[in-house]
Amino acid sequence: MGEFSDKQKKYLKDLLGDLNSSLNNKIQQLETSITAKLEDVRSEFEEKVRIYEGRIKELEHINGKLRKELNFIDNKQRKNKLVVHGLDPEVGNIEEKVIDIARNSLQASIFVSPDLSPEGRAQHKMLVNHMNEARNRRKQAKIQGRTLIIEGQTITIQQLEKQKTADEPKNFSENLIHPGNKEKKGPVTRSTLK
Repeated sequence: MGEFSDKQKKYLKDLLGDLNSSLNNKIQQLETSITAKLEDVRSEFEEKVRIYEGRIKELEHINGKLRKELNFIDNKQRKNKLVVHGLDPEVGNIEEKVIDIARNSLQASIFVSPDLSPEGRAQHKMLVNHMNEARNRRKQAKIQGRTLIIEGQTITIQQLEKQKTADEPKNFSENLIHPGNKEKKGPVTRSTLK
């Protein structure tokens, strides 16, 4: 039983050849199906990449526009720049026109103080000085129009000017609020008589 006959050898050879060819066919079929599937996956991937690249470019373009708009808005809001175009010098009330343009462009509250004459500036400066003096003495003080209000009492510019010409300009605001309160002097001593 040790050796195969020629017929058996031929049969085994044919059987191995058939198995080998069927295995080769199966391997080739698997390779072609895998290659086809890989091509499908690659084409789908490339299509998605193209779609995403287009979307990314579109978003970058939108992002650039938004960045420009945000910078523009940021500059306007931070610096409150007011640019007035197309003002006709023959317009009756330029101040009113500027305020209208400012409100429409900035969408904010606009306060325009009129340019004061030199006398008006001096009076306003006097009001501000007296207000600061009163605040330094821890009193509530504010300017309203052309009057100074110190702790609820209204003081006009005329009163301040009269007080300025009086003998005691040092404590004029205090004297206006409490006219009876003059500075109390201490007892007379040798050092105060000199």
